[in-house]
Amino acid sequence: MERLTHAILKLSRLGRRELMFEMLDMNEIVRNTLKSLGHQIKTRRIQLSVGDLPKTTADKVSMEQIFSNLMSNAVNYLDPKRAGEIEIGGENRLDETAFHVRDNGRGLKPYDIEKIFNMFERLSDDAVTGEGMGLAYVRALVRCHGGEVFCESEYGTGSKFTFTIPNKDSLT
Repeated sequence: MERLTHAILKLSRLGRRELMFEMLDMNEIVRNTLKSLGHQIKTRRIQLSVGDLPKTTADKVSMEQIFSNLMSNAVNYLDPKRAGEIEIGGENRLDETAFHVRDNGRGLKPYDIEKIFNMFERLSDDAVTGEGMGLAYVRALVRCHGGEVFCESEYGTGSKFTFTIPNKDSLT
């Protein structure tokens, strides 16, 4: 019960925390996240592809948390029956910058896609640890920036998570 209460409080605080906007080198944020996942990536022989990510104006702590959750999920939910592949990319659009994390993991059934962003929602009963809050945190953080997060997935093939951050003309 204590873990669940802590998770709810953390989600609540995410929405109230003051964001510190600055121009971010998203390549550096992803590199640091990959370092923290390095052992798992090496042990599981995961093939990584990281594009040249555009810079964006956002809160650094939030971007680190977003990428950490998305990339950890990509690693944790790979299909053990085939070699893992993860692709990270991004692009500037007219009014926003979009980033994605794509994997060739287990994938999701269509009716489960929206559920995964709910608090405490866990769709598998395997040994992956956690409270089922990672994607709820991602959605909250992205929305605090005025963006959106989406999932495209095919069961048994893999998933692609995309999030957008509105472009800012100047630092605020």
